[in-house]
Amino acid sequence: ERPAQERGLPDPMVSTGYASTGRPYPGAGLGRDPNASIGVMVSQELPLAGKRQARATVRVREAEAEQQQVEAARLALTARVRQAYDRLAAAWQLDEVLQANETLLTTLLAVSETRYAVGQAAQQDVLRAQPQASLLALQRERVARERRIREGELNALMNRAPGTP
Repeated sequence: ERPAQERGLPDPMVSTGYASTGRPYPGAGLGRDPNASIGVMVSQELPLAGKRQARATVRVREAEAEQQQVEAARLALTARVRQAYDRLAAAWQLDEVLQANETLLTTLLAVSETRYAVGQAAQQDVLRAQPQASLLALQRERVARERRIREGELNALMNRAPGTP
């Protein structure tokens, strides 16, 4: 809007004035005293030739620069949203892998315990699998926390409520 405003003429000015004699209100003594008067003045500033167009050109350049800044901010936000989404997707995939590993390890632990119970496996096989199951549970908890953080980051970038899935 600025270039169009700069091409136009400045606002005209209207002013009134009076000179009174004898009383303080406008027009006092009008018609009886030659010093009493009431007047209206209208004035318009006329800039030199080319000055309005030059101002408009400057405003057009400023508007173009602002548009470039808006576009750069939009692209930067888009890139940040994509990165946040990729990190969130990676956290979900890692959680799925850890869940599959945990299922396999639980099955392996059950088989080891069964084999140990019937005397076909050593006790150390059972003892080795139990800490691994605990480590996987800790890793899944860490990944779940990371996933919640990434969801919050994505919601913040997209201007959504923090708890939005």
